[in-house]
Amino acid sequence: MNMEDKLDLVLSKLEALESGQNTIYQEVAEIKKEVAETKKEVVEIKKSVFRLEESQPQDIMALMERLERKVDTFRMDVEFIAEKQSIQDLKINRIEKQIQS
Repeated sequence: MNMEDKLDLVLSKLEALESGQNTIYQEVAEIKKEVAETKKEVVEIKKSVFRLEESQPQDIMALMERLERKVDTFRMDVEFIAEKQSIQDLKINRIEKQIQS
């Protein structure tokens, strides 16, 4: 395999990594959008909670627990994608160093 073929191979791998990275960016953007929507829902839920009578604490707790689970799910998604992004960055860095040497 000559040098040009090696460079083409490295370039194609780099392009694949870049494509994967773009996919991750799109996923992060979608999660950010969902988080923003969830924040709006949280505001509405808080407004509703403040209006509820004190005789309904069990209903309030159920709403808050449901909301907490939803926020935890989004948090885990964001952490997963951040980790995935870090791995992509490491791979790109390794390829760039291979090209330089």
